[in-house]
Amino acid sequence: MSADNLNWFDNVEHRPHPWPGLNWLTTAIACADVRRAVDFYAQALSFVAIFELPGENGELLFARMRYRGCNFTLNRIGWDFDGQPPADSSHAPPFQFYLYVDDIAATSARMKERGAVEIFPPRTEMWGDLRSRLRDPVRLRVGPRRSANVSGKHDLGNSGWRTRLPGRRSRKRPRHHIHPAEQPKHRTA
Repeated sequence: MSADNLNWFDNVEHRPHPWPGLNWLTTAIACADVRRAVDFYAQALSFVAIFELPGENGELLFARMRYRGCNFTLNRIGWDFDGQPPADSSHAPPFQFYLYVDDIAATSARMKERGAVEIFPPRTEMWGDLRSRLRDPVRLRVGPRRSANVSGKHDLGNSGWRTRLPGRRSRKRPRHHIHPAEQPKHRTA
């Protein structure tokens, strides 16, 4: 595919999942204490637990969490797959959450109040996004951020930010385009 024809939304499909409220792709996270993880994500980040499955002893085996239409699951270690959470492994997690929020300072403060450790405080990146990074109690990296495109302060198409494409000389990145279905919904007071 030519860089001149790139469109981040070429693969967007608006076909609903057979079970309402679920996504076509869900990440499963192994953790030692599913209840603690559910409570942290709900209280610090406003995620919603849409399903919880307790075991015979009442301890949570599984929970499905939702944030602004996106889902992921929390699984007790060894229950559904053999993944090891970072808290029980000497390795850094293989992924991190990029979590778009309305107020980075408030989100970071709530996370720290509930046990997250700040890796770096809110800062503006060269492309204009405001972001921070914290390690949550499950030891995953969470990067609250606010896109500059939402605030109207920055446009990647005019940033001068350059990218190297395979077999090509550096060229300017294509103009950032937000698909109408992905436009933020602004509330009026």
